Amino acid sequence: MARDVQPRMNPIHLCGAATIALCLLIASPASAEGPRVNKPLPGVGGGNVDPAQAAREQARRNKEAAEQAEHQAHIAREQARERGDLARAAFEKAHRPGPVAEKDRGAFEAAVGEYKQAIALDPDGEIGSYCRQRLAGAYTYVGNFDEAGHVLADAVTKARGAEDQIRALQSLALHELQARHRPAEALPWARAMQTAAETFTDPSMQAKWRAAAAEMVAQCEATLGAAGKRK
Repeated sequence: MARDVQPRMNPIHLCGAATIALCLLIASPASAEGPRVNKPLPGVGGGNVDPAQAAREQARRNKEAAEQAEHQAHIAREQARERGDLARAAFEKAHRPGPVAEKDRGAFEAAVGEYKQAIALDPDGEIGSYCRQRLAGAYTYVGNFDEAGHVLADAVTKARGAEDQIRALQSLALHELQARHRPAEALPWARAMQTAAETFTDPSMQAKWRAAAAEMVAQCEATLGAAGKRK
C-alpha cells in the first residue's frame, strides 16, 4: 500500500517567505508613521487651553476654597462659644455668686479666656455679640460690675445688625437697673432701645422690640419715681 507523503518545503523557500513578510511589515503605513501616541485633549496635559474656560474653572475653585474656609472658621467660632458657656456653667455650679477666691481664680479665668477667644474670632458678628453679653454676665456673677459694664458698652459699639444692637442695649440697661441699681444710668440705654426698635423692617420684630423697649423705659422711670418718693 502506498503511503501518503507530505511534501517538504525547501529551506531556501522558507527563508524567502520570511524575508517577504518582513519587508511588507516594514513598508506598512503604521510602521512608516512610527509608534502611535495618544494626543492630549485640548486644555489637558499641555494642550491648547481656552482662556475663558480656564478663568471660569479657577473662579469656581476659588469660590469653593473660600466657602470651605468660612465654614471651618464658623465651626471654630461656635466651638469657642460652646467652650465658654460650658466653662462658665461649671464655675457657677461649683461656686456661689460673689468675689472669686484666689484658689478659684483659675477656673473663672478659664471661662473668661474661652469667651475672649470666641470674641476675637468673631469681633463684629453675632457670636462675638453673644459672647460679650455672656462674659459680662460672668463678671456680674463674681461682683465685678465695672468690668461687666465695660464689656456691655463694647457690645453696643461692636454690634452688627438691628437685633444684635438692641439685645446689647437691653443687656446694658438691665445691668444698670438690676445689677447696679442705677435707674438714672439705665434710662438712656432703655430709650436707645426705643430708637433701635424703629430700625427693624419686619413688622413683627419691630412690634416685639417696641414693646420690650417701652417696658424697659417704664421700669426705669418707675424705679426713679420710687427712689424720688423715698427721698
